[in-house]
Amino acid sequence: SQILKKLNKSPEDYYSLLLTNKHNITKAAYEKSLAALETLLNIKEKDKQIKDNLIEKCANYIINKIDVTPMALQKILYYIQLFYIGFYKKPVFNSRCNAWLQGPVFGKIYHKYKEFRYNVIYEEKEEIEINQELKEIVDEIIKCFGCYNGKVLEIFTHEERLWLNNKDKNDNVIDKNEFALFAKDIFKKYNINHIKDISNYSNYLIEKYRNDYK
Repeated sequence: SQILKKLNKSPEDYYSLLLTNKHNITKAAYEKSLAALETLLNIKEKDKQIKDNLIEKCANYIINKIDVTPMALQKILYYIQLFYIGFYKKPVFNSRCNAWLQGPVFGKIYHKYKEFRYNVIYEEKEEIEINQELKEIVDEIIKCFGCYNGKVLEIFTHEERLWLNNKDKNDNVIDKNEFALFAKDIFKKYNINHIKDISNYSNYLIEKYRNDYK
């Protein structure tokens, strides 16, 4: 019932669920629901799928840039989503982010790299191209957060309300509107006006970590 209430309030979440489960309903039911949602949201499935693939492209870009474990990768992607929403007022990833035991997790990326467990992800190096707007944020997030291991990044996210407010919910999905509100608050509190200011927040988190774990 909680999931139904959430879907009623968020057609975006319903859209994601519909695409994920398209093979579990009849073709007629799928097409009817899809058409209604596309009219409501003014989007096309092809555009949605392109944006969904962007999280995999970003993950590959990060893996090519630094040595990163699955846990650390998840947290870096989480901060990319957070700060992208903060700067551009829209999410960069359509993939759902869940508040799991070890912090925010994108299920699609978890299943892709779970075999590496606590080890550095290894893939053949390849040239990954992302647009300049996104690249600037990704590079800065790597600089500010990619220097910490997965456990430290987990502790960072466990201090934040996006994880705290959703970890015990039935579906534990972190809503994109919650991302937007949290981004707005930290941008104001830590005087984040430009991409280079992201370090204001990461510096606060590491100082708090050092003080708490002396």
